[in-house]
Amino acid sequence: MPHFNYTGKKKIRSKDVVIITSTVEGSLTVSVDVSLERYHLPDDGALFLEAYRQNSWMRISLGTMETFDSDQTYELSEFNDSGGILFRLKVTEMELDSDSENGSRRGKILALADKIQPLAEDGSSNGRDCILSVRTVEMSAIWRLDLDNVAYPILCLNKDAGSKISLAHSWHFITMVYPALVREILTKIVDNRVHGWFDDDESWEYKWYSFARSVDGVYEMPHLHNSVCNDEVYRDIKDWVNDAVEAFAKSKDVLGNFRKLIVTED
Repeated sequence: MPHFNYTGKKKIRSKDVVIITSTVEGSLTVSVDVSLERYHLPDDGALFLEAYRQNSWMRISLGTMETFDSDQTYELSEFNDSGGILFRLKVTEMELDSDSENGSRRGKILALADKIQPLAEDGSSNGRDCILSVRTVEMSAIWRLDLDNVAYPILCLNKDAGSKISLAHSWHFITMVYPALVREILTKIVDNRVHGWFDDDESWEYKWYSFARSVDGVYEMPHLHNSVCNDEVYRDIKDWVNDAVEAFAKSKDVLGNFRKLIVTED
């Protein structure tokens, strides 16, 4: 397998890559179309599409910039369904590995698009505007959040705890879990602000920040464009997270619903 060098790569905008998943005779397939003229990539640059979801991963060779055919369809043999699958498009230039004694080749990444969400066969968003995905997994805990290397946060629920739809939307769960869930997500977007997500309206952090700001009482995050972290900045941002969670809890009448739950159980 070739090794990839990421130095000096160009970032491909997600809007320049269209990925469509569909099911053909029981098999999950994917088709790809790209618009890469603006990046001035060489005709012999090799295109690779990588599909991944948690621990599952596969790579598909799409040929070169010159031979790429958007009419081709590829089977996603490592996946049974399209739920939660993300895609990564790489344009590479193969070069000899100077550190290798057997003349092996490694790929220099010329351009990259990552965390691309596919469209459904009819061209619909297939969850593209989603800010929270729900999946069931095997674990001992009732719930956890996956926030790393995802297109948007994933709420993982214990597969033996019941229907994920019923559980995720029950007042018990919303009252007891969602304030902590919102706090964890907002803390993550605070940590990630150094990556400049506030300039990318397609990032999940931007969408969650927009959601938080839509809640009555949530003000603009202080020091949003400031990557410096000192005691004052930390205190101001921590206060913002606390105030945003309080506003969210108020909007959902968490305390009132908690009291109802206590009365019902008594």
